[in-house]
Amino acid sequence: MWVYGYGSLMWDGWEKEYNCKRRLDADLVGYRRVLNKASVANWGTKQSPCPTLNIEPDADSSCRGIAFEFQEQQRHEINAYLEKREGRNFELQTREVSAQVVGAFEAVVPLYTGNNIISEVDRASMIKAARGTSGACAEYITNVHEQLMKQGIEDPEISALWRAVHGQINRAEFEQARNFMFTDIHREVALANASDTVEGQKTLARLGISPGGGNFMAALALLSYTEFGGKLKFACKTKKGKDFASENFNLFFDELGPAYRTFRADGHNVYDIFRCGLAHEYYIKRSCTISMRVDPMSAPGIGLQSEDKFYFAVEPYCRDLEQAFFDMEHYLYGQ
Repeated sequence: MWVYGYGSLMWDGWEKEYNCKRRLDADLVGYRRVLNKASVANWGTKQSPCPTLNIEPDADSSCRGIAFEFQEQQRHEINAYLEKREGRNFELQTREVSAQVVGAFEAVVPLYTGNNIISEVDRASMIKAARGTSGACAEYITNVHEQLMKQGIEDPEISALWRAVHGQINRAEFEQARNFMFTDIHREVALANASDTVEGQKTLARLGISPGGGNFMAALALLSYTEFGGKLKFACKTKKGKDFASENFNLFFDELGPAYRTFRADGHNVYDIFRCGLAHEYYIKRSCTISMRVDPMSAPGIGLQSEDKFYFAVEPYCRDLEQAFFDMEHYLYGQ
C-alpha cells in the first residue's frame, strides 16, 4: 500500500515506526497546496484563526509531495494511525499519484472534509495577528516553508505568503538587488586591478580617475550587505518587533563558510568591530588592514593578520558573500 503526504507527513518521520519500504517524490495531479484550514487552538483562536495546510482540487495544478510504501498487510494498522492522527474532519480517500520511478499508482490521501475553511483574501494579515497555544501563526508558516524547502519543494502559494508575512521581496527584486550590489563591488575590484598595470594607470589618468579601488567603501558595503542578507533569510526581530540587526548580521556572516563561523566563534564581535566601526566611526574599531586582496586568495576575506591585528580583504569576502547570496536565492525561491 501507498500513503501520500503533502504536509507534516513528509517530514516528521512517522513512517519509520511502520518500517516504510521506501519513500518517493510524488505528484497528486488536479490538486494544489493551500493555507485555508483554520487553526483555532494550536496556532490561532476563533476570533483570530491561523490558516494552516490543506489541499484543494484544481484542475490546472499538481501538488508535489511524498509517497510512502508499506506492506499491504499493514493497511488496517496504518489507516488506524492516520485516522487518529488527522482527526474526525479528515477522510482517508484513494487518489492516483505518480512518481518518476514507478509511474502512476493509487495511494491513501488524508483529505479535509470539515467546514472550518478560511476564505479571507488577506491571509498575510491574518497570519501576523494569529497566535494559539503552540505559538504564533507566523512561526507555523515559517516552519512549513522551511520544511518544504528542505524537501526541495518550491510551492508558490506558501512561498508568497511567507515572503508577505516577513516583508520579503520577490525573486525578480532579489536578483536585481543582488546584481546591483555585486556589480558595484566588482567595479571597485576592477579599478584596483587596472591600477596594478602601467597601461591601466595610463588609461585611468586619461579619464581623470585616481588609481586604486575604493577599499574602505567596498568593505563597508559588503558588511552592510551581510546584514541585509540576514534580514532576508532569517528576519530576526527584537521583542519590540524591530529588526534585530546584529543577530541578522551574525547568522548570515556564518553562512559565508566554516572559516567565518570559526572566526566569530573565537570571540570576535564582527558586527560591532567591523560593521559598526566602519558605519559609525569610519575606521574599524581595532587595528586592521583593509585591502582588495589577500595572500593566498583562497583565504577568507576576514581574519587575523597577526596576534593583535585584523585584516579585511574585499575580493575574497565579496566572493564568499556572493556565493551565500546565490545559495540564499535557492533557499528562498527554489531552484
